[in-house]
Amino acid sequence: MSSNGFVYNKGNTQETAHFALAVWKVFEWTGDINFLNEMYPYVKQGIRWLMTEQDKNHNMFPEGYGIMEVKGLNAELVDVAVYSQQALEAASKMAGTLNEPAVQSEYSQQAEILKNKVNTLFWDDVEGSYCDFYGSREQAVTTTTGAIEQIQINVKAGIASPEKEKEQQFYEELLRHLKTLPEGTEKGWLTNKNWVISTPMECGIAPSDKAIRLLDKVRNAQTGDYGPYLSAVERTRMMTIATGVQAMAEAAYGRTDESMWYVDKIVQTFGRVLPGAISEMMPDYGCPAQAWTLYGLAMPLITHVFGVHPDAYHKTVAFSPHLPSAWNEIKISALPVGNNTISLSIKKSDNSITYDISSNNADWKYTLTHKGLRETKYTLNGKTLTAHSDEIEFSGKVNHMVIVK
Repeated sequence: MSSNGFVYNKGNTQETAHFALAVWKVFEWTGDINFLNEMYPYVKQGIRWLMTEQDKNHNMFPEGYGIMEVKGLNAELVDVAVYSQQALEAASKMAGTLNEPAVQSEYSQQAEILKNKVNTLFWDDVEGSYCDFYGSREQAVTTTTGAIEQIQINVKAGIASPEKEKEQQFYEELLRHLKTLPEGTEKGWLTNKNWVISTPMECGIAPSDKAIRLLDKVRNAQTGDYGPYLSAVERTRMMTIATGVQAMAEAAYGRTDESMWYVDKIVQTFGRVLPGAISEMMPDYGCPAQAWTLYGLAMPLITHVFGVHPDAYHKTVAFSPHLPSAWNEIKISALPVGNNTISLSIKKSDNSITYDISSNNADWKYTLTHKGLRETKYTLNGKTLTAHSDEIEFSGKVNHMVIVK
């Protein structure tokens, strides 16, 4: 919405799913049940809209423009399908919390079915990639034609380059190929190679073999100086949110150093245009201050490196830290979770790892996951214990743990 109140875009389909995810994320961190009760009807309304009104052919892939507002790409897009799947999972958890078991079961079953459909119908094994969208040959022709028209508009506007000529050549060859296919052919199409093909990994729903294959491909063949190209066909622009999503995608499969490579690219752009801010486009143009540009710093660091996973409603926090190989010490202080405030520090040495976790409230419960801990001795507040699993449960305001390697 512009400053004079004119709404030039009433929204893209995936934003309805993102709303549901935002509601659940807020509830996880605040435990505010009144907020959840207020938002839940709107979430259900959004789910209904996605899975009925926006799914005219009833294949569970909502239709409409997604994050990439590309001319002609008004179809069943991969990011819309992935975030709708995540919205169903979040809504299922909301229904469980608010004692609607039938709705919880329905949403959960739909989420599982949609996950499987994304991993089969959107996957192109020859390309080793998820596709931009799923649909008919005719839709692929429309999308490709739209891409050619957009390039020609840019050329008329004086935006011409050898890269644009190569891009137009790619789409013209693709269009010729598409017209050789039988009418009505329906499959996943990789027409634009947009960065949103990484959303199945970002959300952790891609099988590991597919995820690693595509993560490596993006890093080695589809990434510029600051992260993934918005389009691996265009190979010019990079966007902070795309680099952040790639960092989260790497983190989802335990590839911490690879994740931090992308995080560092965002750090390199910090404050270039506006002090204390990160630009929308990398490294230094577009909107100089945009809320979602923080995603690529806050989410990988808090949820993966520090590994903080709160359930503020039940006054519990799970910690599953992943320190980058070159980092020996990290600390976060006064992190607000519900009505509590938590501090966490981790220090590695040659033969041990020390965890110090403190909080303002004594009635919260915590779990620390440490890979390979089972049958290992550790000390908790000076008491030597033997771990029976990879998890340590504890409570209280101050906790000091030392795990010997």
